[in-house]
Amino acid sequence: MGLPTVSSDLAASKARLAFLLRALFDISPALLPIEHGLASRQPFLSNLGLHLPEAGRALRGAAARRWYDAAAAHAAAHLRHSRHRFERGTLKPIQMALIGVLEDARVEGIACDELPGLRGLWKAFHLAEPAHGASFDVLMLRLARGLLDPAYADPHPWVVKARRLVAEATENGRSALQPAMLRDIASRLGNDIGQMRLQFNHRDYVVEPAYRDDNSHLWQHVDDASPELQRVADELHASPQSPTDREQDRAAADGNLAPHGREAPVGEHGAEAPLARLQYREWDRLVGDYRSAWCTVLESWPARADPSALQAAVEHHAGLLQRLDKVLRAGTLRERVKLRAQWRGDELDVDAAVRAAIDRRSRHPPGEKVHQRFDQREREVAALVLIDSSTSTADPVASGGSVLDLARAAALLTTLTLERAGDLCAIDAFCSNGRHEVRYERALDFGESPGASTIARLAGLQSRLSTRMGAALRHATTRLAAQPRRRKLLLFITDGEPHDVDIHDRRYLVEDARRAVMEAGRHGIAVFCVTLDPAADSYVRHIFGAGQYRVLERIDSLPRVLPPMVLRLSH
Repeated sequence: MGLPTVSSDLAASKARLAFLLRALFDISPALLPIEHGLASRQPFLSNLGLHLPEAGRALRGAAARRWYDAAAAHAAAHLRHSRHRFERGTLKPIQMALIGVLEDARVEGIACDELPGLRGLWKAFHLAEPAHGASFDVLMLRLARGLLDPAYADPHPWVVKARRLVAEATENGRSALQPAMLRDIASRLGNDIGQMRLQFNHRDYVVEPAYRDDNSHLWQHVDDASPELQRVADELHASPQSPTDREQDRAAADGNLAPHGREAPVGEHGAEAPLARLQYREWDRLVGDYRSAWCTVLESWPARADPSALQAAVEHHAGLLQRLDKVLRAGTLRERVKLRAQWRGDELDVDAAVRAAIDRRSRHPPGEKVHQRFDQREREVAALVLIDSSTSTADPVASGGSVLDLARAAALLTTLTLERAGDLCAIDAFCSNGRHEVRYERALDFGESPGASTIARLAGLQSRLSTRMGAALRHATTRLAAQPRRRKLLLFITDGEPHDVDIHDRRYLVEDARRAVMEAGRHGIAVFCVTLDPAADSYVRHIFGAGQYRVLERIDSLPRVLPPMVLRLSH
């Protein structure tokens, strides 16, 4: 029953195990040796990969190879199917041990349904039987065998009950066995162990059979309890506008939409002096889990540049802004809401009328607010335009300028339009140089007017580096979530798929960006992508979802198309 050690070294098995896991599970976790200084020689999973013992004494040759195969396949089943992290809460050690056995059986069962040959591989290591006794540790081994091998017969009432509870919970398939159900089964079985007065020493407990990992990855650590960012430097809250800039902006606010102003010295509030360093997790599709505090976002103001080109773009599209102004003044973009339980209204509120009738029959004073009417509510929108400023956005376009020039002009026109509607707006940009350097630049902050200084900052954005979308989307989500508005929109402008210098798997950053969009949705933030890549359908639908993106056939149409589209999206 003890932990078998393996005489074949891990280095000789790595290539075979890598091929095995890729072929069976389509994953490639790093296979790492367990350091000799660690007390445990048991396999375990971490954010770095699968840790296996380097060598041992008990098994040799083919037996050692089978043990490595069983251990690697079991860990891979967890990586593919154990997507939930259990909270310890008030659980007792015996309940935690039982949850581990049940989860081990669940993932192995799913794997065996897909790959029946795995059952024979794992069964060879399940040797417990009634003759070995009825202590708690032995009962756990007998239960583990019973859950893996349907042909195994065990007469002990506790094992019989446990197998019955699991069978009832998996009538609709093993994947339907939810974490809450596992906790309930474990609690009931743990209570029975207490009634039988069986002893359990959790300090000496080792997960068995020994090919199974230690299950530490199943439990939510305190550090991972919150998915929010981890700040490693305090943000500087100094305003990016000087008093002179603010005076110029106020003076221009009564005149042109985009006031002319002086060119600020290049390098003022430069991107090399970050406002904050923030760390975000990142989804690793190969291990099926997040890598906590994995990406570092460096937040800064962009250096300022000559704003005349952007101001000229605003003047060129003055007709479009005037048409959108008329739509706003007509009030057609106000939200139509239904007010229920009113004294007077346009029609009967059926629910209120039914409640009044019930009160009347119960001999209680009936309610008199039984009507409903419709009204219009003012917009409560916060919008953030996030621009991909990677190297590819420096490509020239037929109408003149670059892709980034068009994106800047479209973002500015959109912000001017939304500001007239009373919305809170921001314009940010990002690029990346590996996971340790995701540069995030705030060109127009929430609450700022698009005046001379902010347009100069927007003009200072430069095309450089790569496109790590997930980290930028998570930071934009954090900024939007803090805004006190009912509706929130994140508009993403890009010209290509995500990529970075330290990633060679094309699907890796696509899957992480998809996760980041899903996280934004859980914060009540709608994410919409406008892409200038004609081949974007192959990946942008997967990231943002059907109906949540638009591929522009003509790049130079972006400034004309974006503002009215955003107005419709935010309605």
